[in-house]
Amino acid sequence: MMRNEDFLGGRVKLWNVADRPSLAEAVECIVSETTLPDDRHARLLLKPNLNNDLIGLTGNSTDLRVLRTVIGSLKKRGYRNLTVADGPNLGIARTGADVLKRLGIRGLCQSMGVPCYDVNSGDSREVTLDNKITVRIAKKFLDADCVINLPTVKTHAEVMFSCCMKNFIGIVVGACKRQVHRDLVGGIVALNQLTPIFLNIVDGLVAMEGDGPGDGVPRQLNWILSGRDPFLTDAVIARLIGLDPFEEVPYLREAFGKGFVEKDDAAQISSMTPRSTILRPKPRKWTSRILGHWSVGRVRDTMRPLFDNSIVRPFLHRHGVVQDIYEAEEADVKFEFVEGISCGDCLLCSYYCPMGLKRDDILDESKGCIQCGYCYWVCSTGKIRMVGHKGYLSRHMERYKTLIENAVSSGQLKEASPKLPFQHESGYADVH
Repeated sequence: MMRNEDFLGGRVKLWNVADRPSLAEAVECIVSETTLPDDRHARLLLKPNLNNDLIGLTGNSTDLRVLRTVIGSLKKRGYRNLTVADGPNLGIARTGADVLKRLGIRGLCQSMGVPCYDVNSGDSREVTLDNKITVRIAKKFLDADCVINLPTVKTHAEVMFSCCMKNFIGIVVGACKRQVHRDLVGGIVALNQLTPIFLNIVDGLVAMEGDGPGDGVPRQLNWILSGRDPFLTDAVIARLIGLDPFEEVPYLREAFGKGFVEKDDAAQISSMTPRSTILRPKPRKWTSRILGHWSVGRVRDTMRPLFDNSIVRPFLHRHGVVQDIYEAEEADVKFEFVEGISCGDCLLCSYYCPMGLKRDDILDESKGCIQCGYCYWVCSTGKIRMVGHKGYLSRHMERYKTLIENAVSSGQLKEASPKLPFQHESGYADVH
């Protein structure tokens, strides 16, 4: 069953989706109510959040189910010039990893006949942002006729919250992302002034709470949201998950101060009742605040080889200085059924399959399986196993397999709590 709520006179909308048909229905509603280009050959660019190689079921990256449904809805309307593009986190890019392959993006796009690109190494143009920082922006975004933003809902150790606006750091190529992080708040606001976003379709199926964006835990919300204005959409979503958007989220506070959110809208948003409350990130340690400050950016870049290795980085991770450990070692695995284990009436594998396969067709590549592994990650019965050289997936399995199983088994939305979510101690530095 699907339920829709409108906010700010319908400028931001929320759908609670409890099953695959509801997801398709929500996306159809969003696309049908949007004035798309008349020219069916217009260049439509889809911008998912491909932060690193943590799959969508962790809440870190855009869920393949959302991406496939949006592509299908646009193709059904005759649009043929579709592209999927993003520039993943610089830390994992430096390992040489094919993030789009690891996340299943390449397999999904190939199956649907849509090109996809990692723009960190593509053509770019030099642009000076409104906050006076000069960066290089991927040409694919500047040349697109229509950009559709597909962000995720997650917490963020530095700016509390990441969604529509934060997602646009991915249009900045390669090492220029470091420039943005030297004034992260100003950079987020400036990037959203630069690139007109045609539509935001927000993946809130599985959010990330706690120490996001790279070390949080998955939280099933079952939400799909939409809005044209990224400033308003982010502010509404932040409030819906229990944050005070103009006090706790620094880039929304700056956007409000610069007039990108009207006073009446801000007052209305602030008065909304949260629909859920999520775990906030840990307050940052003094070491993280110093290392992450823009003024020591050049020193941090010089020191990077000292901590960006397989010995020092895990040590820094254990002590809460960095969030992510990026593994260069690739995986070579297959997912298969285990004989002699009954999965009963669970059906989670089918519900979470991005390709929409029925349980009897799961893992059958002749029926369209792309070996993304979503069925494995949600299966708690042991019926589906991963075989082969696990490489980088070993760490992901250790960290997230049980967490994903627990998140998806919750089934329904948790009731919003009148209390603010618990805050941890410690925190992370942006040293990636």
